[in-house]
Amino acid sequence: MEKWKREENYMGEDLRDYFILYAHHRDSEPLDESNYYYIKERFENLEGARVVRFSHWAVGWVEAIMIHQDAVETIEKAKDIEESLLDYPVLDEDDFSMRENEIEESD
Repeated sequence: MEKWKREENYMGEDLRDYFILYAHHRDSEPLDESNYYYIKERFENLEGARVVRFSHWAVGWVEAIMIHQDAVETIEKAKDIEESLLDYPVLDEDDFSMRENEIEESD
């Protein structure tokens, strides 16, 4: 995981003590959406994990699941997720398939 970096023109909360586990934005594809919500559900109540939402001129908004650097157990779980994604990019086949079908049906 990468640590959050403060951009020069950023005026919000300082999150330098956090790692970014996964993020999505307004225009994310079904796979990113599926993986994001899978991870969010599993991390939302873990120590040191939080969801942070940013406004962005290009994509409207970005929402990220972040882990505090001192939350050692949560960081280990996050590393497991990252390793899983290296082996296979889909965390929940059923959810991903459902999201793809919804897009196909709306076309």
